[in-house]
Amino acid sequence: MKKVIEILGIVLPALIIALGIVRIFVKNTKGVNGLTMLFAILLLAVGLLQFFIFGNKKSSNNSGPKPPPLAVSKHSEAFNKSIGSLLSAYYDMTEGFVNWDTAVISKAGDNLKFAFDSLNLDEIKRIH
Repeated sequence: MKKVIEILGIVLPALIIALGIVRIFVKNTKGVNGLTMLFAILLLAVGLLQFFIFGNKKSSNNSGPKPPPLAVSKHSEAFNKSIGSLLSAYYDMTEGFVNWDTAVISKAGDNLKFAFDSLNLDEIKRIH
């Protein structure tokens, strides 16, 4: 996306300059005036400097070693299903709040309560 913006910083002022040149050779046209041409030339110069001189520098944000990947813990299918149903009910409830739908909020609230009651936490208790 940054490259597109940098390229547009060159193309758009060049287009304004081209329209100004066309205005010089074609009579009875309304177009850009001299001040607009001056600003377009300055913008083109800045765009070219940005793209060719300042745009080629590499960012130093990636200095240092890569962090190790996060460990993936494996849970049972029952635990994953109980967490999945809990999150699904929560998302349904938030969707109801966003849409101001009290029927959906009530139904999702009941589903959320049921999902909390049936949450399988035995697996977490064994780990700690």
